[in-house]
Amino acid sequence: PIGDKATKGKPNTPGVFQLYSNGMKSNRDAWVYNFSARAVEENVRRMIEFYNSQIGVEQPDMDPTKISWSPALLAAHKNHKDIKVVAESVRESMYRPFCKEQLYSEPSLIERPGQLSKLFPTPAHENIAFGSVGRGATKGFSVLMVDTLPDFELISKAQWMSLYTYEPVVEEDGGFNLNLGGVEVVDGYTRKENITDATLAAYRSTYGDEGIAKEDIFYYIYALLHHPEYREKYAADLKKMLPRIPLAKGFWEYSRVGRALAELHLGYESVEPYPLDEVASSPAPEGLEELFEFYRVQKLKFGPKKDRTRIQYNGHLTLKGIPEEAYEYQVNGRSALEWVIDRYQVKTNKESLITNDPNDYCRTVNNPRYIVDLIKRLVTVSLETQKLVGTLPRFEVLED
Repeated sequence: PIGDKATKGKPNTPGVFQLYSNGMKSNRDAWVYNFSARAVEENVRRMIEFYNSQIGVEQPDMDPTKISWSPALLAAHKNHKDIKVVAESVRESMYRPFCKEQLYSEPSLIERPGQLSKLFPTPAHENIAFGSVGRGATKGFSVLMVDTLPDFELISKAQWMSLYTYEPVVEEDGGFNLNLGGVEVVDGYTRKENITDATLAAYRSTYGDEGIAKEDIFYYIYALLHHPEYREKYAADLKKMLPRIPLAKGFWEYSRVGRALAELHLGYESVEPYPLDEVASSPAPEGLEELFEFYRVQKLKFGPKKDRTRIQYNGHLTLKGIPEEAYEYQVNGRSALEWVIDRYQVKTNKESLITNDPNDYCRTVNNPRYIVDLIKRLVTVSLETQKLVGTLPRFEVLED
């Protein structure tokens, strides 16, 4: 098993990974997520101030434009618990596939933070993790890797398996408690490899190769979970439980492909853009502020009659020449390009009346063309993913 719920977090777990976590489940996404860090902080500050004003009020005000109540927040209210704003808790997260947003990650406003504080404790603690579609999800099986906090529905109901785990170093009687087996200390945390020693020993023994490292196994699994034959053979099981990881022939081929897939999926913002045609009714202006306005999006859409070879970017710009194969790479129920169209639009939440504007993210990264280039880059990511998966060896199990 990739992970075992009964022994999760214990060194003797039979799972490949010692620890894993569900994604961030806030129960108030409109308040704690936004393309703008400033908007997140302002919304959270406003909500917390209102919450604190309701302490001691027997029947709190349920106005959804002032606050988003949830079972945990109502319990805190009942216990007269004050909440403080922690500005440094606003950090980057992956909200949906290939869509980063700013998140207020302080547990006081997160209904179910899971074990993510042990995977991504602070922005200074580097890690990577992958999640695959979880039990109870209605989406087809898929998997994606991230290097920042994942949302609960980034990959629907996924459990996230990380390369490393982190634990705070605890000071005891003037010394430090370092009995956690950490390979190193990083900014006040011990960092451990998350794949178990027993797994490493089993892989080295089965493949007769002492050169295999835990990181190699991590990438092997990422490639394996992309393999169409693996997905087809275990389709029924993958709907009911966490994936089971067989030892297949061609370990190093899988591991190399997995590493290449990880580089592609983590580095999607910097891959070579696919050469789509940019058809504009007027030339792009020269000034930076004018460029932000020129490339401003309101709602992306496909061409007339749902022509998927083109995306109408805004009133004066269309991107043409999208190959149909780009839509064959699916993650969490949609192609990468369909995720861009779904997420990169100006939206106002009906309950809170909070607006989320992707143009704010373009300003955050100081790139007026961010969304244009993202579309082009995701065509590359989609095509290259399929090429890499196509190079995997035939799926043959050595040992179940």
